[in-house]
Amino acid sequence: MSHETTAVQARPFAPRYWMFGAGLALLTACSSPPSESNGSGGGTGEAGTAGLAKGGGPGAGASGTGAAGDAAGGGAAGQGPDSTRFRSRISLGGDFGCAIASSGTVACWGTPLGGADAITPPGGQFIALASGLDLSCGLTSSATVQCWGNLSGAAATPIPAGLVGTSIGVGVSEQCVIASGTGELACWGAPQAITGTAPTGTFAQVSLAKNYGCLLTVEGALTCWGSDAYGQSTPPAGRFVQVASAAYHSCALRDDGSAQCWGVGGAGMPTDGGAGATGNDGTESWGQSIAPAGKKFKRLAVGFLHSCGILESGDIECWGAGTSAGDCKTFATCGQAVSQPGPFVDLALGASNSCGMLESGKIKCWGSNSGGRSTPPADFQ
Repeated sequence: MSHETTAVQARPFAPRYWMFGAGLALLTACSSPPSESNGSGGGTGEAGTAGLAKGGGPGAGASGTGAAGDAAGGGAAGQGPDSTRFRSRISLGGDFGCAIASSGTVACWGTPLGGADAITPPGGQFIALASGLDLSCGLTSSATVQCWGNLSGAAATPIPAGLVGTSIGVGVSEQCVIASGTGELACWGAPQAITGTAPTGTFAQVSLAKNYGCLLTVEGALTCWGSDAYGQSTPPAGRFVQVASAAYHSCALRDDGSAQCWGVGGAGMPTDGGAGATGNDGTESWGQSIAPAGKKFKRLAVGFLHSCGILESGDIECWGAGTSAGDCKTFATCGQAVSQPGPFVDLALGASNSCGMLESGKIKCWGSNSGGRSTPPADFQ
């Protein structure tokens, strides 16, 4: 694989649909004890397939999505989807993370599987981020797209020249944005990781997962495409303001502030990793799709086997695998789903760690610190 740290070559862009979808990244899971560290940034994440949390097996990756709030906080209940308010300023990938500083510049940390290029962002100012296994993409201050890291798969179909986006998602080798002005879905990279035809329409947000993707229309309805083996492409009806997708489950924020999830880990399934598990590939049920009842959230994030949300109080509440912090021999004991006191304004989830942006501009991470994935720059804000 070749590695570059410049934007993917562009080609002329015309309003149309690039219906190539995107998969989700892999990363090795935790082998270090859970840890926390301070830095800064903000956003949300989505995760892919995984192996054991300890032992060097393949692990679940996390990538940022445009379906996340800005540094000022999430959306108020009763409002419709707003892609400018729900942008990611922090994203977690394969053993690394990236975040946008208050100056608009990007800094990354960790030990990415694909090499240092994945944590060598371009200069300039950015307004949104998304990451995969060894690739990150961002919307610049002018809302154009730049990517860095392993661009070999991403360059199969280059970024359309002149593409300006409002929401961005990164998969294994495909990326998508919602085009400014038209609201159309525009994708590039290696085609058809997500099978089927992407929905047409006018959208506010895109969230990409392992073998499916979900979109939020400007009216607040959800629509998904790709594999539906676990019900991950069958979203609930209603009016929503944000959507976040992971390996085999998604969560969305309703306009009244309540959370609803679907896919693996829902009601009627065990919450201890059983029922339908075929190995550590994201199909284990840990209750990751059972959102807390009666709680009001400002935004949500979804990881490999866990989910979290920022409550109206600013605290973070999580559910799914990792509600206990221990030896991290399995995802259940990495501590990535341990709820955190705030006030937080943004968050991102990986396979075995989580990070949130505090009101102070610092990042607090918890769960595994394998490869330095939970150690952002202490002076970054």
